[in-house]
Amino acid sequence: MTLPYAFDRFDRLTIGAKAYRFIKHDAASGDYYFAAESAVDYVEIIHQDRLSRLIGSPDWRYDPGYCDPEHRRGGRSAEARLALASSRHKYHTVFSHYVAGCLHLAIQQGTATLSDASLMDFRKRLQRRLSENPTDLRQKLGRMRAGDRYSVPKVPGVATLRKHYRIYRRACGDVLAHKPRQPRMLKTCRATCPEGLAVTHELIRKALTPEAHGKSAPARAVVDGVRDLNERRRAEGLPAFYVYTERQIQRMIADLSPFERACAQEGIDRARHQFSSYLSGVAPVCLLERVEIDDWEVDLITWFRSLGLTELLPVETLEKLPIGRRWVCVAIDVASRCVLGLRIAAAPSAEEFRKLLEMVVSDKTELARACGAKGTWHQFGRPMTIASDTGSSFVATGSVERANDVGAAMEYAPVKCAELRGTDERLFGTFGRVLMPRLPGRTFSNPKECGDYDSRANACLDDDDLIRILVCYIVDEYHRNPHGGLGGQMPISKWADLEKEAGALQPPVDRLTRCAALGVDLEVKLGKQGLVVFGNHYSSEELREHYAHGKDRDMRVRVDTGNLGMVAVAIGDVWVQALPHTLDMEGISLPEWEEQCRALRTRFKREAELSAEYRAHAAKAIRDITSNARARLRRQQATPFGHSAAYVQHLHSALFSGFRFREEAEPTYVEAPDGLGREILPAPDPETASPDRDDVSPLLDTSLDDPDGDDWPEQADGDWRLEGEE
Repeated sequence: MTLPYAFDRFDRLTIGAKAYRFIKHDAASGDYYFAAESAVDYVEIIHQDRLSRLIGSPDWRYDPGYCDPEHRRGGRSAEARLALASSRHKYHTVFSHYVAGCLHLAIQQGTATLSDASLMDFRKRLQRRLSENPTDLRQKLGRMRAGDRYSVPKVPGVATLRKHYRIYRRACGDVLAHKPRQPRMLKTCRATCPEGLAVTHELIRKALTPEAHGKSAPARAVVDGVRDLNERRRAEGLPAFYVYTERQIQRMIADLSPFERACAQEGIDRARHQFSSYLSGVAPVCLLERVEIDDWEVDLITWFRSLGLTELLPVETLEKLPIGRRWVCVAIDVASRCVLGLRIAAAPSAEEFRKLLEMVVSDKTELARACGAKGTWHQFGRPMTIASDTGSSFVATGSVERANDVGAAMEYAPVKCAELRGTDERLFGTFGRVLMPRLPGRTFSNPKECGDYDSRANACLDDDDLIRILVCYIVDEYHRNPHGGLGGQMPISKWADLEKEAGALQPPVDRLTRCAALGVDLEVKLGKQGLVVFGNHYSSEELREHYAHGKDRDMRVRVDTGNLGMVAVAIGDVWVQALPHTLDMEGISLPEWEEQCRALRTRFKREAELSAEYRAHAAKAIRDITSNARARLRRQQATPFGHSAAYVQHLHSALFSGFRFREEAEPTYVEAPDGLGREILPAPDPETASPDRDDVSPLLDTSLDDPDGDDWPEQADGDWRLEGEE
C-alpha cells in the first residue's frame, strides 16, 4: 500500500506554470485537493497515482512553508538562495550566522547571557579569538578583504548581537534567515592593527611555558620580544608594532580561558583530559532528521584504475599501475542506520560532498543492480540536518550552499567529541572489523597486527572491484543484518517501521531544486533558439522573455549529469527550468551521451551540425546498449574516475564546442502511387544513409585514418567534385 504524502496548508506546489496551495487529502478515495493561486479561484483534484507521476516529472515544484509568514525563512521561498547572492551579501550572511551560532553555544554552556555586560565580555572574547586565528576563519568564511591578508571582521555591537541571536533562534539555525532583504551601504571605519595583536598573542603563548610561573615573568618576556621584533622591522624599513605595557599583557593572560592556559603550560593532551566532558549524543526519532557524513581512508591497498580486469593483465603491466589507499565518503541516517550514499574518492573535497549529497536525495537501486547486489537501495529523501566534522570539504562555502539549497542545515560537531557524530565512525569500524579482513591487500592499525603480511604485494583489487564490494556489502549484508544500535532490528526493517510510524512519505526533492542545488555550473550564451548545452537546444518561456527584454546573454546554467532531460538556468535571483526541444533526451546521462557523441564527432568531424535523425538514432542506441555497459558507467560515476565538475565544463567547451543538432529533419517527397500529389517519406536511418558504406554504423565507425573513408558531408544537389577541382 502506498503511503500518502504529508503536505501542509502553507506549502506551495507548482505544476507546470500554475501554483497551488494544499487544502486536504481524502484517505478513502486517495484524492488531493489543491487551491489554485490565480485570478480565478478554483479547486484542482488530483488522485494519488497521478500525483506520484507528476512528482517525478520536471513540471513539478515543491516549496515547503512558502505561504507561512511565521516560517523560519520569513515566508521567503527556496528561490532566495545563498548561492545566487552577491559576494558581499554572502559573506555578511555566513558571518552573521557564525557569530549568532557562537553566542548560542556560549549561552548553552552558561558562559554568556543576553545582558549588556555579558554580551560585551562575549564580544571581546570572540573578537580576540578571530584575531588569533584568521586563517581558520578564512577557511570557514572565505577571503576577508581584497588586498589585506591579515584583516579580520569586527564583531557587531550588543544590540546587533541580540538581533542576530533572535533570528538564529527563530530560524532554528538556518543560515538563509540572516540574508539581508535589501542591500545596504557598508560603513567605512579606520582599520586597526590585527597583525600586531596576533603577534602579541603568539608571544604570550610562547611565554606561557611550564617553567614560567605567575604572570609577571611571561609579561616581561612578551614586552622584550615585541621590542626585539620592532628593531628588526625598522632595519627592514617596516613600521613597528604597538608595544603593550606589562600590565596590559597581564590582563591579556588573565583573560585567557583556563583551558587555553592549561594547554600552554601543561600540554594539549593533559588539558583536554582535564577539561573534557562526557555527552550522551543525539538521538533522532524520525527518518532523515539527522544524516551524518564523514570520510574514511580505507584500510586496503588497491589499484588506482577503473579496470575490473586486473587478473588478465601481465605482471610487468601491473607493476606500472599506481597503487595506494582510497577514501570512502559515506552518508548514513542516524535513526534507521541505513546508508544513504557511498562514494570512493581520491581525497575528500567539496566536489565529492556534492556528489554524495546527490546520492542522498536519489534512488540508488540502479547502482546496486550495476554492482551485482540482489536487494534494492531505495532509501533516500530530503535530509533535515547534515552533521559532519570540521573538515575543509564540509565547512567550505560551496558545501553550505548545496546543503542549504536542498533544505538541509549543516551542523558541525566539536573536535574530539566523536559521540556527537559516532554513527558514521561505528560504520567505519564495522568495515574495518568485518569486511576488510576478507579482502587481499588489507592494511593494519599497527605493525604488530600486520606482522610479515605484505599489503602492497597482495593488492589485486582496483576501484571498480572496491565499489562493487562495498555496495554489495551495504545493500545485501549490512542493511539486512541485526544491528546492535537498533536493539537487534535490521536497518532495512527499521526504515520501513519508521515510515509506517510517520504515516506519510516525505515529498522528495523536485527535479528543478535538485538540478539547481546539485548540478554542475556552466556558462552558456543565450541565442534565438535558446541555450545549446552538449549539442542540444534548451529553452523556456522565461528564457524567451529574457531574450526579448533582458540585456545579459551569458547565462549561468546548472546541469544534472544523471539526466539531461532538463537544465536549470539562473535569471536574476531565480532558478528556472529549461527543457530540450525534443523528448528523446529524458533519462539519458552525460557519460552515455558523451560516448555516442564522440563517435558521431569522430565520423562527421568536418560537419558542425547534424540533422535531428542522428540525435534520435544516438538516443535510441543509448537505450539499446547492453546492460553490462550501462552498469559499468553507473559504477564508474561512484569512483574517482567519474565525471567531475571540471571535466563536465571541459566537455562543454571542447567536445561539444560548435557541435549541435538541427531541430528539423529534412522531409523526403516522392510521387504518390495513385498519381495524386506527393507522398512524404520518414527520415532515413542514419546507419543506411551512406550508399558507399551501408554496412558500417556511423556510431561505430573506426576507420578514422582512412583517407578514402566516407567523411564527406552529403551535398543537397547530388553534385560533387574532387579536392582542388574548380
